[in-house]
Amino acid sequence: MAIFNLKKWFGGPGPIDNSKNKNLLFVYRDKAGVNYYTWSDPYKVPAIRAISGERASRYSDMYMNRKTLKLLIAEMKKAGNQNDWAKVFHIIIEMENRMEFLAEESTLLELASVYYIRQDEDPDKPSDSLLEEKIIAWKKDDGARSFFVLGALLSTGRYTPQQGRNILAYLEEIKPFEKRLQSFISTTTSKSSNRTSTN
Repeated sequence: MAIFNLKKWFGGPGPIDNSKNKNLLFVYRDKAGVNYYTWSDPYKVPAIRAISGERASRYSDMYMNRKTLKLLIAEMKKAGNQNDWAKVFHIIIEMENRMEFLAEESTLLELASVYYIRQDEDPDKPSDSLLEEKIIAWKKDDGARSFFVLGALLSTGRYTPQQGRNILAYLEEIKPFEKRLQSFISTTTSKSSNRTSTN
C-alpha cells in the first residue's frame, strides 16, 4: 500500500523566521549570535502570548516568581501542620521583605522572555521550555541580562529609561538579599524532604 507524504507534495509551514515578520522589530543579538525581536505595535501581540505576559507581570509586581511563591506557601503549610509557628513567621517576614523591593530580576526576565522572541520562535504560542532556555542564556550573558531586564521594566510603562537604568544598579546592590532568600528556600525545602524521608 502506497503511503503519500503530504508535506513533501504540498509543502508545510517550514521553519520559523521572525526576521520576515512585518509585525516584529529586531532589537538585540546576544553574544552567541542569537537574534531577538519584539512587536512594533504592542496591540498586535497574539492573545495567548499576551495572557502569558499578563501572568508574568503579576508575579513581577509581587517580586517573586511562581515557583518561589509555591515553594514558600507549601513550606508554610507544612510548618503550620507541625505547629512550627516560628518557621511560619520567618517565611512571612521573608515574603514581606520582598514587598519592599523596587524590582526583582528573575520575575523581570520571565516577563521579558514572553515579549522578546528568538528568530526561530513561534510568535503566537509561548513555549515554557523555550522561555526557560532564553532566561538561562541571558543569565550567562551580562549584556543580554541587562538589556532584557531593562526592556521588561520599560514594558510596564511605569519607568523612564533613566529610572530603568537606576533600577539595574539597584538589582546589583540587592543580590546578597536574593542569595539569602534562595539559601533560605533551599535549606527549608531540604530539611522538609529529610524529615519526610525519615518518617
